[in-house]
Amino acid sequence: MFASGSRNAWTLSAIALGRLALKTQSALTRLWVLGVTAFGRALLKLQSGAMRAWAFLAILVGTFVLFLSRVFGRVFAWLGGLGRRRAAHPELIDDVPPPEPVGTRRPGGGVLAVALAAGIGLTAHVTEAATTYVVLQDVSGGESSRLEDANKRVLSWADPSPQRALLQRADRLVVIPVRAPGELDTVYAALFNAEYPGSQLDRFAFYAELRSVLPSQVDSGWGTGLSEALRTAAFYLRDVPDDHGKVLVVFGNGEDHSPTAVTAEELRPALEGAVVVRLNAGLEERDRWTRLFQEAGARAQLVYDQAATRLLTVEELRRDLQRVAER
Repeated sequence: MFASGSRNAWTLSAIALGRLALKTQSALTRLWVLGVTAFGRALLKLQSGAMRAWAFLAILVGTFVLFLSRVFGRVFAWLGGLGRRRAAHPELIDDVPPPEPVGTRRPGGGVLAVALAAGIGLTAHVTEAATTYVVLQDVSGGESSRLEDANKRVLSWADPSPQRALLQRADRLVVIPVRAPGELDTVYAALFNAEYPGSQLDRFAFYAELRSVLPSQVDSGWGTGLSEALRTAAFYLRDVPDDHGKVLVVFGNGEDHSPTAVTAEELRPALEGAVVVRLNAGLEERDRWTRLFQEAGARAQLVYDQAATRLLTVEELRRDLQRVAER
């Protein structure tokens, strides 16, 4: 009986000790959570107070600076008016040198005209640099492993930051899918057609819309209707103004299973003077498309195979396009 009682007492004491430990752990955990929460709220309060104080000081300093600028402006205006009033009475002026002849005046007054001319020249350069990019995005079954990389590449050209984007202000981007033969909607073929804006907010909207319409998966149909896509691209390129640049970008290995292959005569009104950029180009069809685009009047062609396309950066593509334009 003594052994049985000792065992029961030990069991009860162990259970009581375990419950006490659990309750102590729970209380300490709650205390820690409450302490961390209170500390975090205190930091947020301090941050909010510091931001309000900083905003108040910034507004106060700005108001004071504006006040000083107005005071100094009035003082200088008063001094200028006093000088003009003295000039109106010749008897108050002593030893004033005669005005310089026109031919011997200092050339400093022409700085404004030079700066204005430079600004106008720069503006004109930016205005005439508009380019229309028509991108043929291959979504046929054979491009399943390259579609995601192609989408990222197109998005990088339209980056909201103008320093990182290929597009410039007023450039137009048109994206047309290359589908299986007979699957391309020739009425509403373009997935995207918009002008790269100048506003930062509009550029973010431009980028978001482009990302939402790019194809995320390839077609289930067999074959590649490249000729159909090229005929559709010709509709967008033939109406580009003569003083604008034209760039046709073709993704894909060059396979074409269209019932009727496109001819150089069909593409000549659109590709006359244009630059053709071929990405993920295959070796088998390379010479065929090179001859076709040359006969269609393309000014130059930039051809990158799969390995070169994978490592092609926006800066390298921009440099290559500029090199072609300077020829």
